Amino acid sequence: METKQKEIKKEAEPVKAKKVRIRIIGVGGGGSNIIAELSRKLKDFSSQKVDFVAVNTDNQALKNLPTTVKSFPFGSNITKGLGTGRNPEIGEKAAKEDIERIKNLFAGDRDLYIFVSSLGGGTGTGATPVLVKIAEEMGLGNAVIQIGEKINIDQFIDALSRARTYLPMVAVVTKIDENKKLKKEEGVIYMSAVKGIGIEEFKEKVWEGLGLVRVYLKRERSGQADKKKPLIMKSGKNLDDVLKRVSKEMRDDVSRACIWGKKARFPGQEVSCNFEVFDEMEVWFGR
Repeated sequence: METKQKEIKKEAEPVKAKKVRIRIIGVGGGGSNIIAELSRKLKDFSSQKVDFVAVNTDNQALKNLPTTVKSFPFGSNITKGLGTGRNPEIGEKAAKEDIERIKNLFAGDRDLYIFVSSLGGGTGTGATPVLVKIAEEMGLGNAVIQIGEKINIDQFIDALSRARTYLPMVAVVTKIDENKKLKKEEGVIYMSAVKGIGIEEFKEKVWEGLGLVRVYLKRERSGQADKKKPLIMKSGKNLDDVLKRVSKEMRDDVSRACIWGKKARFPGQEVSCNFEVFDEMEVWFGR
């Protein structure tokens, strides 16, 4: 009975929630001033939970920040530590110059990174898109940007345009068998699942939009390629990337490659591993 009570007590113990560790990064003079004020208001939070980092090209501005904010100067070879003079192009170049150092901002044990930036100046406007891209490349999915001054719509669009991403889109109208008077437009796929209309065209468009290609591997140079299980690659990749997908160890043993398909000059053309893949390429790797 005593053992059972201990088990019940153990099960009733509350689960300890993980404490989220946050880093708030102020970019440029405006962003740094905002997080400086935040650090004063959140002074009761320990640095283990929240830490503040000011990222700027102006060294003097960084020295004037409170001790609760860590300083991270960058782009000194371009700006000499004097700022960008409100020139976004200089801010962008300064960030790109120090990409490897900037990566250290995201190399810690923090769970959440928040960007705070005043768009309209030089460092904030020019460097923020670069920092966002670096964060994305390191596996971080989102960024928060704070606008801390009055700017017009043209300045806002210009600042964000450098970080925008366009995604491929396929316009589709379904159930066309139910609407025979529908006026068709160019570039739109019209489908009917019931009658099988437009299905293949839709597949082809999605395939093209994703930029995928099929690569068929040959075990023997004179043999048939395995077309039941193609290797799916992104267009723009080369045969070296194919080898890495198949086996990293295999790459060291391969000295040549032969290809077949629409971009081969002749069947079985021998090419280097830098040759770019194309759709329905057949390839044999040899030692």
